[in-house]
Amino acid sequence: MQMLEDDRISQVWFETEDDITIIWEARGIETVEFVQVKHEDRKSRWSVSALCAQKDGAKSIFEKSLANDRCKENVQFRVVTSYDVDQALDVLKLPIGGAFRVAELTKETQVITEIAKHLPNALSPNGNGIEFWVKNCWWEKYPDTIENLIAKNKICLEKILNTHPQHAFWDQRDELYQQLLGLVKDAATVPIAHDQALSKITRAALLLWFDVNLKKLHAPKGGTENLRRKLAEAGIDEPLIKRAEQLKWDYMKHKLDSDFVKGKQVQKLEADISSLLFDLKLQLDAGKLNLDGPNFLLKCKDEIEGKVPLPQNLQKDDAIAFMFDYTNRCLHRFIRPSK
Repeated sequence: MQMLEDDRISQVWFETEDDITIIWEARGIETVEFVQVKHEDRKSRWSVSALCAQKDGAKSIFEKSLANDRCKENVQFRVVTSYDVDQALDVLKLPIGGAFRVAELTKETQVITEIAKHLPNALSPNGNGIEFWVKNCWWEKYPDTIENLIAKNKICLEKILNTHPQHAFWDQRDELYQQLLGLVKDAATVPIAHDQALSKITRAALLLWFDVNLKKLHAPKGGTENLRRKLAEAGIDEPLIKRAEQLKWDYMKHKLDSDFVKGKQVQKLEADISSLLFDLKLQLDAGKLNLDGPNFLLKCKDEIEGKVPLPQNLQKDDAIAFMFDYTNRCLHRFIRPSK
């Protein structure tokens, strides 16, 4: 999301050189930032000793990070954690080169001295040592729970969407966020034997992807084009697609019928179904439901029929029809999001 806003970021790589690698370009100068991400339930704050700890003979976080200094481009380092640092490392949370960081040179020197007590001979492939790492490292503290991280990310997404002329409703924003997670997950899980370029997302490609998917989310004024496309992508055969289209149209006609049900009842039904579908979609995206398109469609149908209470004068087909109308608005799907 930062790359959507900041034209200095040209690429983001996932699980290649480091957990995340960010390529910055400014005034013709390229900088490679290597990012280590640590989400751990710790008993104490991150300290110099924890940073330098070698567990079971493996290199420490510090050593792994410093070892990335092996390219000809300018290099920076970032450590992202959900748990905060102690007072000794607090200076690294200040922006590199910023006025506050420059004013704390004594604290930087103390960090260098403490790391040297643990790993005095640490050198990068380019011949740089502890001082180079400390002066070019930024420690970023993120929310300590997944729920708070999602909230932070959605605020960022809201800010980005506010710069676009197209309005997106809250449920459309949630779907766009899920699709963005899917895009990143695809890039982060490409097998090493495959083309490594698939693990890299460029800013140009992301801007195009964002624009295309934002436009898709807008509810069509009529027709069932989105519904047909999404069902076909999920591997649903033609007779079932036609049945879904008919259910969708019947539901829209019923809603206009004064003898249907009260507006508040319809709103309650639709809210219950959309909430249920969103939860199912989250489970699908997280891999908790290992189902293909037809079987996930069946799962959604069974869950709606089994868990959503129907007002009087409504049939099961009406509830399923709303699912198809919801899908036509690009707010539901039957396969995981992908590039």
